[in-house]
Amino acid sequence: MALTGGVNHGNGRAVVAFGQSCLTGARSGPLTVAAGQSLCLGTGGRQSGPVTVRAGGALFVTGATISGPVSADGALAITACGATISGPVSIHATSGYVQLGGPSACAGNTISGPLTVEANRGGLTVAATTITGPARINDNSGSGPEPGSDVPSFTGNRVSGPLSCAGNQPTLRQSGNTVTGPRSGQCV
Repeated sequence: MALTGGVNHGNGRAVVAFGQSCLTGARSGPLTVAAGQSLCLGTGGRQSGPVTVRAGGALFVTGATISGPVSADGALAITACGATISGPVSIHATSGYVQLGGPSACAGNTISGPLTVEANRGGLTVAATTITGPARINDNSGSGPEPGSDVPSFTGNRVSGPLSCAGNQPTLRQSGNTVTGPRSGQCV
């Protein structure tokens, strides 16, 4: 099941519009967002099973719970605000903005499992998020849609495990993070 929406590539940025209301009930089983589709999981939404965002798809999660892994490869945009995710989160090669918490009206998330955010080209913000497991923030670039989001940033997060950051261009902005494991690369 996927809720379709429109995707506009105006001004070089992917803007995702949702043509249907957010999924706010319980749902079980694998969930795939295909190319040209956008999915919104809203407050009260409960997804039990893996969520996969294919190249050209977009995902927006706000106040919802996902019990299962979340993976995206080549997505247009990924946003999670105030979400609880039990399972690894892997976001790779997104062409638009990746926002996992903060900086303004987007609440932080709770991720139980590893977080891997790599090779995204449309800007990156990971803020005020609790990550139980290792976090890898590598090779991200681009500027985000909000003022001051001109560099990839990893701020105000709590990481229970190793934190590895490398190859982010410009250099990853990071501050206020609490990390219980070793730090390496740009996050030393």
